[in-house]
Amino acid sequence: MVVLVPIDQPAAAADSPPRSATEATGATEATETAEMAEPAELPPPRPRRRTTASAMLLATLAILGLVIIWVLLIPRPTSVQRPAIDLVPPARGASTELGFTVETVVPPGWTVSSADVRRDTGGLSTWTVNYLTDAGRYVGLMQAPGWNQRWQSSLTQGGTPSGELVAAGRTWQVLVKPEKEVTSLLLREPKRTTLILAKVGGTGDAKVLADRLKLGS
Repeated sequence: MVVLVPIDQPAAAADSPPRSATEATGATEATETAEMAEPAELPPPRPRRRTTASAMLLATLAILGLVIIWVLLIPRPTSVQRPAIDLVPPARGASTELGFTVETVVPPGWTVSSADVRRDTGGLSTWTVNYLTDAGRYVGLMQAPGWNQRWQSSLTQGGTPSGELVAAGRTWQVLVKPEKEVTSLLLREPKRTTLILAKVGGTGDAKVLADRLKLGS
């Protein structure tokens, strides 16, 4: 009689069955995905350039400096050009009013700023012409049908006698007011008194005008 003896089976090598190749690959991919999900360390950002108040101020000053230089380079007239005054029309009326022919001479380079008949201190109606010389100095011509001391003192600004001067064939009295730089030439005639007043220019400017006067009737 044959007796069958059971053969012992080997114990399992582990509680869980071995992983297949597909499962191993999936585990590896999951690990890599987890590693990729972690944020990478970025380089620090570069500092931005910001326009500061001092930079804006410097730019503004630079622009202003250019504008000032441009303005300074623009040529400007050294004096204001005044329109020339025609002496003939006012002189015609003045001659009728005063009873003698008033002077209308204008030396070369001079300009007339005003011309009319005025009643100055002393009560005398006076033909008054104001000039500017070619150097920009003031010279005045006054002619009246009479004379008095108040009239003379007012127009000459209190000038005192300082000799005589010959011009236009006549002898003029020189009056000066040094502290005001005023020099006057005075010519007294029976029916007419002529006064030339020069500011700053002295007898030189006064004589330029006196030499050109016609001094008619």
